[in-house]
Amino acid sequence: MADGRGWFVSPQGTILKVPDRHILMVVREPEKFGMKKSEIEKFFNEHGEPVGLEGQARKIILRQVLRNGWIRIREQVGRNGYVAVELSGWTETAARSLSRWARTVLKDNKALGFDPHAQVRIAALEEKFFLAIPLSDLAKGGAAINK
Repeated sequence: MADGRGWFVSPQGTILKVPDRHILMVVREPEKFGMKKSEIEKFFNEHGEPVGLEGQARKIILRQVLRNGWIRIREQVGRNGYVAVELSGWTETAARSLSRWARTVLKDNKALGFDPHAQVRIAALEEKFFLAIPLSDLAKGGAAINK
């Protein structure tokens, strides 16, 4: 399954389109994500990887970004495509932010081409919480997305 479009949602709920790969966005603007350039370089060096590689350092760095309150969203395209969402913990703020993101992509549906019935797979990594929900239900928010 190939990667499609991506987004970050800030701890304040701001939706950011990822122009290429999530890790490259963090590498380019580490302070925005609550990290330091030297910290990012250290993780890549510790794993013997070039900066920006999709390897072990990337996993550690993105996990830290999620702990800093960010939400990572990536469209997985293919025959059984879905939208993958990763966040550190499932909170009311995160639920509201994801609902807002879903409403935004559905509102812009002519340009983005999202199927309202597309499955969104949400993983709260620190809590080992998983939720699969149709995009249209996620957009509704409320009881549809409560734990």
